[in-house]
Formats: sequence, structure tokens, C-alpha cells
Amino acid sequence: MNPADVSLMIMPFAGVIGLAVVALTYRHMYREGYDIKKAFLTGELEKR
Repeated sequence: MNPADVSLMIMPFAGVIGLAVVALTYRHMYREGYDIKKAFLTGELEKR
């Protein structure tokens, strides 16, 4: 097996882990009461 094959096998896992981290962060921030949509649009975090 060459390194390219290994990286191709790792990539999907890295993507899934990344999505999980984003989802958990999103949920945590939502629970804390941050306005997430506004944060993405304006680039600044504030509680709603």
C-alpha cells in the first residue's frame, strides 16, 4: 500500500470527524443561546 491509498482511506473519516465536531459545537452554542445565523452573516457572536 502506498501513502496515497492510505490518505484516501483516512479522508472520509477525517470528514466525518470534522462534521461531528462542527455539529457538537453548533449544538453547544445553540444551547448557550448564541445567535448562530447572525454570527455567520456578520462574523460576530452575540447572545440572543
